[in-house]
Amino acid sequence: MKLILISLPVFALIYGITHALIHWRASRYANRVIDEVLHPERPPAKPKDNRHPMAEFRVTLSADGVTCERPDGRVERVTWDDLRCVEMLNTPDGPYSPDAFWILHGVAAGCVIPWGATGDRELLERLQKLPHFDSKAIIDGATTTEYKRTVLWKKMG
Repeated sequence: MKLILISLPVFALIYGITHALIHWRASRYANRVIDEVLHPERPPAKPKDNRHPMAEFRVTLSADGVTCERPDGRVERVTWDDLRCVEMLNTPDGPYSPDAFWILHGVAAGCVIPWGATGDRELLERLQKLPHFDSKAIIDGATTTEYKRTVLWKKMG
């Protein structure tokens, strides 16, 4: 019986807080909708930027090669002619830190690009056009949560 008496006030408190939060959120939404209807000339509120931090890395492809601009302003480049090896690097650092990377090795330069970078899908599509690129190794390598380097492509000769 004591357990019920002790937990009842706790339940009432939780219920009250939950009810207040739901009411607050609903009123915010309603006020926003009403404001948009009454004042269509106002620009809509900017949505929150919920992009993943890796999206701040920007990958650009060109006929000459790959460029990766890092959030700190540094730029890494490798040309298609100079490209010698493509690796995938997995680390145990995720999920709140970068834990998977493309490593593009060239003789003169290279790029390290985190998965989730803006433009990395286009990069993957382009890399898959390299002769004998091992797409299956991406699937195998992406399932690990340990430190692992996987060669996906190596230039012959």
